Amino acid sequence: MSEIRFSAAVRTVASVAVICLPKEASEKLSSRGMDMAKVTIHGTTKTVALEPDGRFGHWFFADAWKAKPGEAVEVTLEPTNDWPDPDMPKDIMNVFLADPESKDMWGQITPKARWERWRWLRSTNN
Repeated sequence: MSEIRFSAAVRTVASVAVICLPKEASEKLSSRGMDMAKVTIHGTTKTVALEPDGRFGHWFFADAWKAKPGEAVEVTLEPTNDWPDPDMPKDIMNVFLADPESKDMWGQITPKARWERWRWLRSTNN
């Protein structure tokens, strides 16, 4: 898939800096659900999960670029099928992997499915 370029302002949602994709950019992605992309801002490229916003759009965390809320940024986004394992906190992984059934399930699912599980765990806030 080819690069997607757009300008966006960094927003704050629940005290977290995020960048929301314009509708036209989200429409070019292969999924209305979670997607993965290599994102370049300020000359720095990071692989990030593009989270669904529930309205057929996507967003991602802006903290990797130290972008400030209100700051306008130029974004180059390249969708990828490479799903790295999610970077989950060690305390959560230790508890999760201590349960034999959970550990077995974790070892059998794809990295994309691991991201979906991690997104669900984050949404519970506990």
